[in-house]
Amino acid sequence: MTDNRRMSTDPFYGGTTNRIKNLRGFLSYLRDGPISRSAVKDWIISNTTARSRDAVDPNISFLAAIELIKINDDQVSLSRRGTQYLNDSKPEILYQALQSNVKGFNTILRELEQNPMTDADIRDLLVKSFPETEMTTARGAAHHREWLQVLGYIKRSDGVNTLTGTGHDLLAKTN
Repeated sequence: MTDNRRMSTDPFYGGTTNRIKNLRGFLSYLRDGPISRSAVKDWIISNTTARSRDAVDPNISFLAAIELIKINDDQVSLSRRGTQYLNDSKPEILYQALQSNVKGFNTILRELEQNPMTDADIRDLLVKSFPETEMTTARGAAHHREWLQVLGYIKRSDGVNTLTGTGHDLLAKTN
C-alpha cells in the first residue's frame, strides 16, 4: 500500500507560544468565508508576525493540505475539519488532521514513549522510518516537534523532547 501523505510540515505563526491562538483566530476569521486569498494574506500579516505576502503562501497551502481550510481558485474557506476544530478545539482533532496528511507524527510519539529525543534524533528517526525523506538538517523534524509541542503531547527542555501525560494518553487511544 502506498502512503501518499506528505513528509514535510509548515509551521503557523506564533511559535510554540501563540500558534494555537493565532490558528484559531485565523479559522474564526474564515468562519463567514469564502474570503479572497488577498484578504487572507492581509489578515495574517495584520494579526501575526508574518511580514511578507509571499511568505504566507506556504502556510496557507499547508493548512489546506491538512484539510483545515479549502482553497478554490482565489477563495479561501473553512473546511469541515476546520469547522470541527474551531467548534470543539480538542487537540486530537488537529492531531488527526496532521497525522492523516503528514508522515511521522505517530512514529515520533511511539519512539518518545521509549526514549527522550533531540530534534536531531527525530530527524534520524524520520529518515530511517521513511526512506524517501530528504531531511539533511533537523529543521524539518523541529517543525514536526513544534506541532506536537503546541498540542501538548510533548514537552521540550534543554533541547530534549519527552512525551507528556497527554501524549501517553493519546498513544493509548491510538494503539
